Amino acid sequence: MSGSSGLHLTVSEKRDSPGNASAQRKQADLAEIAHSHLLEQTPPYCVVDRNGDIISENSTFSELLPDLLSQAGDTAASYGPLALFSAEIEQLPLAPDNWSAPLDSARQLENADGQPLHPQIFGYADARGELQLVAVRFLPGEDTARLRRQRTEAQERFEDISRLVSDWVWETDRELKLTYISSRVLETLGEHPRSFMGKPLSVLFSGDTSALDELTQEARRSPFRDLSLMARSTDGSTRHILVSAVPVFDHSDGNFHGFRGTARDITELLSRERALRESIELAESANRAKSQFLATVSHELRTPLNAIIGFSQLMEAETFGALGNETYKGYTQDILHSAHHLLELINDVLDVSKIEAGRMELNEERLDFSQLVTSALRMVREKANEVQISLETSIVELLPPIHGDMRALLQVLVNLLGNAIKFTDEGGHVRLEVELDSDRRLVCRVMDNGIGMTPEQIDIALTPFGQVDSQLSRRFPGTGLGLPLTRGLIELHGGELQIDSNPGEGTSVSLILPASRVLQA
Repeated sequence: MSGSSGLHLTVSEKRDSPGNASAQRKQADLAEIAHSHLLEQTPPYCVVDRNGDIISENSTFSELLPDLLSQAGDTAASYGPLALFSAEIEQLPLAPDNWSAPLDSARQLENADGQPLHPQIFGYADARGELQLVAVRFLPGEDTARLRRQRTEAQERFEDISRLVSDWVWETDRELKLTYISSRVLETLGEHPRSFMGKPLSVLFSGDTSALDELTQEARRSPFRDLSLMARSTDGSTRHILVSAVPVFDHSDGNFHGFRGTARDITELLSRERALRESIELAESANRAKSQFLATVSHELRTPLNAIIGFSQLMEAETFGALGNETYKGYTQDILHSAHHLLELINDVLDVSKIEAGRMELNEERLDFSQLVTSALRMVREKANEVQISLETSIVELLPPIHGDMRALLQVLVNLLGNAIKFTDEGGHVRLEVELDSDRRLVCRVMDNGIGMTPEQIDIALTPFGQVDSQLSRRFPGTGLGLPLTRGLIELHGGELQIDSNPGEGTSVSLILPASRVLQA
């Protein structure tokens, strides 16, 4: 192991070796170079001994030296180039074997660029507390010209913003007296902002301003928003104002300074809202009157129409004797057919009016939806056969019963199937599917390969008396009540109607009843 003993030198052995001494001197030289460079980058500084001889300085200090000596004048030169600060040096709080706390000098200097410098003085005392070294560094101050320029720009920016925003901007002192108010108040109240300066904030408003007076209380020094107050303009008009503000506290000592806030004139907004409410109420009143009129007229029309149907049936059956001419018998059949069609239209109008007026009542019972589909298909099959349209059905097996109004749901199915046939070209097909979805909702879907509709046309079709412009729309008579009535009846059951259609590709209408309508089998 003797060959490796040279690797195990003690610390003292390393220091004492000639090679290490040389390395240490080299490191000391490099450190001196580094320190000198770093000190040159710092603000001007100078260190003198008790006799005023310079111990250390950087090159930027030499630029200040003429100014320092000229300001020192005939003062004692015991501190050499730092004689200007001799009075303050004597006041340094010295501590034995330590540097004193920094003392900020009251004197001001400037460097060659005109930037202000703030001298900061340190003193070092020996073990007996006697001053041995004095150090002064000259810290750069803020560029006052730049600060003034920034302040002016910020003030101009604030003034521009306060003129552009619709709200007033205001500020008060701790007594709630106005110290600032933007020019926007002139447009609202007709008085110049200067007339309000130094006056209580409440002078801007009329009526009850107790909420503002309470803000002077310490417990109320918190932000608030949209405090409703009234104000009177010089033209005699009353303005409705919403006031918001935040308290202002000193960042250093936390003392309350006052409030800053905004005030928004909402008089015109309230006027528009009131006019809108009146328009809505007028429209709703007109709609109720229209619905009431349709319901009344429809009811009154059914009475004579039932008489026409009854007498036409008697004449068609020749109950009280022959009509005497076959032509009359044909006329009687036409009258009976037209009367039945007119009765259907009147019933549709009456139902739509009841739904709009909120007076439609459902006669609910346990229903077999499959039987409703069969009945609806039977009622429209003749129309489908006339135009050679095939009817296809797909109903899930063991479809559970539902709870609903039989007449209303049958009418819905007949309307959907009738529309599908009505708007499908000759030779087309209509398909009806019934299933339960994953949420156990009953979904009945009627699909056709007819003319289809655009989204705009769907909106028209769902509007009462709306007619989609098409040559096929006149194949069967109609008033544009089918889909609106269908949607209304489905929504009365808590369900929804969905329409998916594309021009030239056909239409799919889905009737969806909620799971609460589906009963256990």
